[in-house]
Amino acid sequence: MRQIDNKLWLLQEDRDPSHSIRKRGLAQEYKEAHGIENLKHPAQSPDLNLIEGIWAIIKQRIRRYHFDSEEDIKEAL
Repeated sequence: MRQIDNKLWLLQEDRDPSHSIRKRGLAQEYKEAHGIENLKHPAQSPDLNLIEGIWAIIKQRIRRYHFDSEEDIKEAL
Protein backbone atom coordinates (compact mmCIF):
# COMPACT_ATOMS: atom_id res chain seq x y z
CA MET A 1 0.00 0.00 0.00
CA ARG A 2 1.05 3.56 -0.54
CA GLN A 3 0.41 6.40 1.86
CA ILE A 4 -0.99 9.61 0.39
CA ASP A 5 -2.29 12.43 2.60
CA ASN A 6 -1.92 10.20 5.67
CA LYS A 7 -4.20 7.55 4.12
CA LEU A 8 -3.22 4.13 2.80
CA TRP A 9 -4.06 3.57 -0.87
CA LEU A 10 -4.04 0.45 -3.03
CA LEU A 11 -4.70 0.56 -6.78
CA GLN A 12 -7.42 -1.82 -7.95
CA GLU A 13 -7.34 -2.92 -11.59
CA ASP A 14 -8.91 -5.96 -13.13
CA ARG A 15 -6.83 -8.13 -15.41
CA ASP A 16 -8.31 -6.75 -18.63
CA PRO A 17 -5.50 -6.64 -21.20
CA SER A 18 -6.53 -3.13 -22.24
CA HIS A 19 -5.18 -1.90 -18.90
CA SER A 20 -1.70 -3.12 -19.88
CA ILE A 21 -1.32 -4.93 -16.58
CA ARG A 22 0.21 -7.98 -18.29
CA LYS A 23 2.94 -6.23 -20.22
CA ARG A 24 5.61 -3.89 -19.06
CA GLY A 25 5.14 -0.31 -20.14
CA LEU A 26 5.22 3.27 -18.95
CA ALA A 27 2.35 2.78 -16.49
CA GLN A 28 4.00 -0.30 -14.94
CA GLU A 29 7.34 1.50 -14.65
CA TYR A 30 5.64 4.47 -12.96
CA LYS A 31 3.85 2.20 -10.48
CA GLU A 32 7.08 0.41 -9.60
CA ALA A 33 9.05 3.65 -9.25
CA HIS A 34 6.45 5.10 -6.89
CA GLY A 35 5.71 1.99 -4.84
CA ILE A 36 2.16 1.56 -6.13
CA GLU A 37 0.83 -1.97 -5.70
CA ASN A 38 -2.16 -3.50 -7.45
CA LEU A 39 -5.01 -5.31 -5.76
CA LYS A 40 -5.55 -7.95 -8.44
CA HIS A 41 -8.81 -9.70 -9.20
CA PRO A 42 -10.26 -11.49 -12.23
CA ALA A 43 -11.18 -9.52 -15.35
CA GLN A 44 -14.91 -8.98 -15.78
CA SER A 45 -15.62 -9.95 -12.18
CA PRO A 46 -19.16 -8.57 -11.59
CA ASP A 47 -18.94 -8.88 -7.81
CA LEU A 48 -15.80 -6.71 -7.69
CA ASN A 49 -16.30 -4.55 -10.76
CA LEU A 50 -19.86 -3.24 -10.75
CA ILE A 51 -19.74 -1.77 -14.26
CA GLU A 52 -19.49 -5.32 -15.63
CA GLY A 53 -23.07 -5.99 -14.50
CA ILE A 54 -24.29 -2.90 -16.33
CA TRP A 55 -22.41 -3.93 -19.50
CA ALA A 56 -24.04 -7.37 -19.29
CA ILE A 57 -27.52 -5.81 -19.16
CA ILE A 58 -26.79 -3.50 -22.10
CA LYS A 59 -25.37 -6.35 -24.19
CA GLN A 60 -28.36 -8.56 -23.44
CA ARG A 61 -30.88 -5.88 -24.38
CA ILE A 62 -29.30 -4.85 -27.69
CA ARG A 63 -28.01 -8.24 -28.86
CA ARG A 64 -31.12 -8.98 -30.93
CA TYR A 65 -30.97 -5.76 -32.95
CA HIS A 66 -29.30 -5.12 -36.27
CA PHE A 67 -27.87 -1.62 -36.52
CA ASP A 68 -27.42 0.22 -39.79
CA SER A 69 -25.84 3.35 -38.36
CA GLU A 70 -24.21 4.85 -35.33
CA GLU A 71 -27.40 6.82 -34.75
CA ASP A 72 -29.37 3.55 -34.52
CA ILE A 73 -26.99 2.32 -31.82
CA LYS A 74 -27.26 5.57 -29.88
CA GLU A 75 -31.06 5.42 -30.05
CA ALA A 76 -31.12 1.85 -28.77
CA LEU A 77 -28.80 2.69 -25.89
